Amino acid sequence: MENRFTPSIPEFRYNSPGGSTRDTLYGYTVGAGVKHKLTQSVSLRAEGLSHYDPENTTVFATDPASFPGQRISYGFDNDGFIGRVFQS
Repeated sequence: MENRFTPSIPEFRYNSPGGSTRDTLYGYTVGAGVKHKLTQSVSLRAEGLSHYDPENTTVFATDPASFPGQRISYGFDNDGFIGRVFQS
């Protein structure tokens, strides 16, 4: 997974060089599904394929021109949900 950020302050026309990280993250997934027969040959299926929650990530960057000696950090909460509904 890649996490990237580029902070900016448009009012001051400031754009940071930003930072990014690419790493393999470990976590968990949970999924469930239901199927309902509508007719003899048609059924409706819904799946919550997964709630995934790999570990959170913090990305660090520096901007020595504007903020010498300072480190900028941004935290990413890398979780989400994937689902689908379809007819079969």
